[in-house]
Amino acid sequence: MQETTIQPRNLGSAVLHEGARDRVLYVSSLYPAAARFTAEFGDRSVVALEDIFTGERIAVVDGRAGLDIDRKSCSVYRVL
Repeated sequence: MQETTIQPRNLGSAVLHEGARDRVLYVSSLYPAAARFTAEFGDRSVVALEDIFTGERIAVVDGRAGLDIDRKSCSVYRVL
């Protein structure tokens, strides 16, 4: 039997940093277990997110990307 944890508040956050050349998205989770987040972009020219550490690319479809973030951690993506 799988245990379900219900959190009364949102323990995730995202920050988009825009520099002169690059945009970087930081997504952090304070949940006690891995969590899935959806990143939404109003800019429809965004096509993918590239994990800074692993190089993995995640497609952005219709302005949305599903992100699996490990427990109590932060993932960093280059916005493509």
